[in-house]
Amino acid sequence: MKIKVVNQRLYLEPPETAEGTREYLKAEFSFSEEWDGTVKTAFFRGADGGNHPKLLKDDTCIVPAEALAAPGRVGVSVSGTLGETIITTDIKSFTVPATLSGGTPSNPEPTVWQQILEKVDETRQIAQSVRDDADAGRFAASPEMVEQAVSVYIQAALSPEHLPG
Repeated sequence: MKIKVVNQRLYLEPPETAEGTREYLKAEFSFSEEWDGTVKTAFFRGADGGNHPKLLKDDTCIVPAEALAAPGRVGVSVSGTLGETIITTDIKSFTVPATLSGGTPSNPEPTVWQQILEKVDETRQIAQSVRDDADAGRFAASPEMVEQAVSVYIQAALSPEHLPG
């Protein structure tokens, strides 16, 4: 945000910002020669009415988060001191629009890709379980099972519909 100070008038280029902005919006001031040698403090009045001063370093500062905490108008002014001399500016303001930020985010719905990866992982786990069972001999047939399977096969093979006619 650029702010020009000429004598005791402040000229503000309104920033593109929104409610809840923190440690982001930088105010950069340029001063006319009357301000040379002064210790400068910027004052930001938030929409809540609170006054939030910031000492300028190299004629810049980060706009206090408290001033941007609520939507509405934010006022800006500057004062400078040099010995017994105090110089101040008028107030200029800009609008801080509301935002939908804040609160606790919900767990996002999984994307299609995430769902596919989950299914691949489930399939891999099932395949490993089957492999483990096979290695452990859990699929080995008992002699009774083999005899019954052979008997069923022979009966089916000898049934009239399978014999050459």
